[in-house]
Amino acid sequence: MSDVQGIILHNVLKTPATSIEIWPQLKVYFFNSDYTHVYLAISKYYNKYNKLPSFEELKITSREESLIHRVRALELLSVPEDIDNEIVLDALTDQFTQDETLEQLLIFLEELPHYSSEEIKKQIAEILQHLEERTNSSEDIILMNDIYVYDDEEVHNKIPLGLNNEFDAKTGGPALTELVMLGGHRGSGKTVVVCNATANQYRHGNIGLIFTIEMRHREIFNRLISILADVDVSRFGRMRCTPDELTRVAEVRTNMFVDSEEVFQDYLKHREYQKFEVDLIRSKRLKPDNQIVIVDNQNLTLADIDCNIQKFKNQFGDRLKTVTVDYVNQIDIPDLYAWKTQIWLSKKLKSFARKYDIVMLTPYQTDKTGEARLSKGILDAADIACNLTATTNYITIESTKTRNIAPFRFNAPIDWETLKMLPTDAIIETEEHKPESIEKSGDIPWT
Repeated sequence: MSDVQGIILHNVLKTPATSIEIWPQLKVYFFNSDYTHVYLAISKYYNKYNKLPSFEELKITSREESLIHRVRALELLSVPEDIDNEIVLDALTDQFTQDETLEQLLIFLEELPHYSSEEIKKQIAEILQHLEERTNSSEDIILMNDIYVYDDEEVHNKIPLGLNNEFDAKTGGPALTELVMLGGHRGSGKTVVVCNATANQYRHGNIGLIFTIEMRHREIFNRLISILADVDVSRFGRMRCTPDELTRVAEVRTNMFVDSEEVFQDYLKHREYQKFEVDLIRSKRLKPDNQIVIVDNQNLTLADIDCNIQKFKNQFGDRLKTVTVDYVNQIDIPDLYAWKTQIWLSKKLKSFARKYDIVMLTPYQTDKTGEARLSKGILDAADIACNLTATTNYITIESTKTRNIAPFRFNAPIDWETLKMLPTDAIIETEEHKPESIEKSGDIPWT
């Protein structure tokens, strides 16, 4: 079994009809120089004739004597009759991963003395992403007896965002594995919308995960607490809440911890908020499966996103249903403002949604006409794309692309003091009485 590369290629050529299932998972870099030419010859034959070759077919169509000798040697290789292709494939993948990991770590160790602590973590994350990209197979083969026309699981895969009752009732919300992109220029309410969606996930007992690039974690935290506690975000940010607001904030904070009601009851007696929060954090622990997690990284990379989602998916499991990257145009990558790079970024976010079985939410920048800045192709990977327009009373959310649901447009009422969006549709009596857009009445400080 030491010659795993030879065994897998032997099996492909010996039983081409049944080996078609594993062929898409084989990569050229899984093989060393002795077998690379054979793999490439099989691939060339497959692309030309639309089937895998047998030993004889590959020898007949090959013109290089050295290649023919390698194929003959493969044919004579001693391979157990009952060995399963899936087992050999797993062994081949493990062998490649071990070798590639060692090579990457040796390169990393050579440069290690020159790295800062943050650079070390970044390099390790990039190594992990490199290994994932090289070994991950995104292909699922589905037979007709593997799927049901009416599947209850499909219903449970829908994730209501809580932004509008009518939208959630008609569509159920986006589905797990989908990428939802929210477009708008400055002041259109992009971050407000994703904060409301995250708060709604938390209210429903799930995990909310937000990656923030431009805003600091404190700003995101203030917005989330203001939404959850229904308090004025400006007063909360300046620590000038009214006594009633502080009580609501204390209640929200209490509910984030296990067995913490006694701390809240003590607060109602002494009314010293700072003492309350110190007592709460020091004496109680966060609820293990109902949290909001903020990743604050102004140099956020795709590797950072990948590794963190993997970590929290392992920790929280299916409780982690939505992940927000705020926002796609600011992910740290070479040639950030090139249109091809922007398209690639959105495709990678979509791949993370599928890989981790989550809904991925990400705002993106638009120009004044509503078109995506830098690259219109950034929306190619999106399952749902919307444009946001903020007014004095509500945020209009209008689809510009939908894949599995009908196009939509709704007006979500919003209290700009608390940033809380109401799920009911805003009532607009006539076109003439439509509220002015925010940009006409002075830009708001929420993106």
